Amino acid sequence: MSKKVLIIEDEPSVRENVAVLLGFEGYETLTAKNGSEGIKTALLEMPDLILCDVAMPAITGHDVLKFLKGNKSTANIPLIFMTAKADLKDIRTGMELGADDYLTKPFTREELLRSVTMRMRKRETEEQKLQQLQSSISENFPHELRSPVLGILRYGELLKSQAGELTPGELNRIGSEIVSQAENVNRIVDQFLWMMHLDLIQSDPVYLATEKNEAITDPSTMVRESAKKTAEKYERGSDLIVASYIEVEMKIPAEMFGKVVYETVD
Repeated sequence: MSKKVLIIEDEPSVRENVAVLLGFEGYETLTAKNGSEGIKTALLEMPDLILCDVAMPAITGHDVLKFLKGNKSTANIPLIFMTAKADLKDIRTGMELGADDYLTKPFTREELLRSVTMRMRKRETEEQKLQQLQSSISENFPHELRSPVLGILRYGELLKSQAGELTPGELNRIGSEIVSQAENVNRIVDQFLWMMHLDLIQSDPVYLATEKNEAITDPSTMVRESAKKTAEKYERGSDLIVASYIEVEMKIPAEMFGKVVYETVD
């Protein structure tokens, strides 16, 4: 099935030329002569990619992008701006709103096709990774959970059948094993929920924007502390080497970053 590209452009000649060029390359093209029509077409047709002019009357390209990124059904559609402006501030504004690329008019056929092809490939790669993640979770989660659960059941049966015969030391050891296996179950469930959380963030730009409202200013400290705790847990403190880092501000909640660091280090 051919990929669907929506072209939102108020200049008829530009709109038609882009549609013809992409049509020759096998893309299915849709056109809209203004921002309002473009938004309606995007919601109705759900294109694989959108090419949008910036300077349009009434509803600008930036307005179109804001609306589409704020709508869950269209938030993940890549959008490339077409603009006569080469102003860095204007480009930065578009990128901050979520634009995927910029084409400065007049652009060549090669520039157009290169940008469109790159965005299409990037989206396909992201979709493949998400499918692989979902498949991996569905295949591995039951197996990973089974082992510790069976361990708990085994020790539970032992306590049930031989409680009166076990020494205090044996009871203590069995209790410790049950706690250890339960902690494994808790961690596996936590990892599963974390994967679902990441899936939610990727599919919901409004939620992602909320998450980005928080920031941390000392990520290297969190990395060092997490690495130290993990090394101590496995009695490998003498093997730990943590390089120095340049402090930067990161737009991510501290709890989320801490979880990423812990899972990576562990």
